[in-house]
Amino acid sequence: MYQNIIWLTIISLFFCAKLNAQKNTLELNPILKIGYADSEDFNYIFSNIRGISVNSIGNIFIANAGDNTTRIFDKNGKYIKKIGGRGRGPDEFLDVSSISLNTNDELTVVDRYQDRITRYIFGHDEIETFLLPESSLGSLTHSWTTPHDQDLFLLYRRNNESQIDGNLIHIYNTESENVIGHHLDVFNYFFDSKKPLEVQMSTVPIYFATTFGKDQIAVTLLYYTGKIITLDSKSFKTDQIGSQTIPFYQEYSYNRRNYYRSTGEMGFVTNSGPNGRFFYKINGLTFGLVGNSKYLLHFYETFEGAERHPFVTIYSNTGRKVKDISLAHLNIQFYNDESVSIIPHFLDENNVLYVADYNEYPKILLYSTNLDDL
Repeated sequence: MYQNIIWLTIISLFFCAKLNAQKNTLELNPILKIGYADSEDFNYIFSNIRGISVNSIGNIFIANAGDNTTRIFDKNGKYIKKIGGRGRGPDEFLDVSSISLNTNDELTVVDRYQDRITRYIFGHDEIETFLLPESSLGSLTHSWTTPHDQDLFLLYRRNNESQIDGNLIHIYNTESENVIGHHLDVFNYFFDSKKPLEVQMSTVPIYFATTFGKDQIAVTLLYYTGKIITLDSKSFKTDQIGSQTIPFYQEYSYNRRNYYRSTGEMGFVTNSGPNGRFFYKINGLTFGLVGNSKYLLHFYETFEGAERHPFVTIYSNTGRKVKDISLAHLNIQFYNDESVSIIPHFLDENNVLYVADYNEYPKILLYSTNLDDL
């Protein structure tokens, strides 16, 4: 009898430990693949995936910068149609930078090389085109519909030669075709305007952004800092979640860059521009920022010598940190040579994660997750 009790205790402890391990580990289970290495149907061949979004009936929209199209597939991965193409016309693009869908299933496509936003209203077969009244110098990368249908939130750095302008998020009124608001100054949250290197860092398009919660926009840097800034799209209140790693980079002699690169250590960056030529080492890189009404997920890697380690930090829709989780346990190849080969692009309301996978050939993979159990 005592032996039976002991065995039952051991079995119970085993299953409790297993359950606790599952609760502390992000599970990604593949459920759908879109794309082939070779196919007679070129709509299943991708080259440079810039964005993924899903409408209210589950259709999957995939922005492919290789031919500047957005391809539409049903929820089972069957091709429906594509829109766009290379050119300067109303339904053409020089660089499809990102896509997004609003609550009315209207698609917005950003073309950063033309400083242009195109909105597709599918129910009425209409196309609306909006040009920025100011230059973004190719930094226009994201667009979202605000709570007011006539307004768009745009992410770009302004070309203002008279002064350093750090505002990153701008409100564009589609009726007046004017920019009516400027928010989130990067020199208040990410960079020091008195340091030429950081001014230089701030000018290139190194920002990740997404929507999450009810009305929140989240922004973080390509360079991993541990910090995310949020903007409430109704009240325009900004807030910080996460905590910044200090410092997030270390500057080295530009003239000795070849020597430092020869050490094999990860994280060295060369950056040249109007503020000078710089060489520095960063602590890590962001490779994804996605959110839905319940969660915000920040995917990043850290560098230790020649090694790189993938992680995800999970936040609630209020910005409360849920967990920091290493992704090293997953049976997923995150790196191809020196490049990150898995790029998370979208998280739907069922907590399904949509990623661009560049291992072997470009494709889209959908993963179910256990976010609600963490």
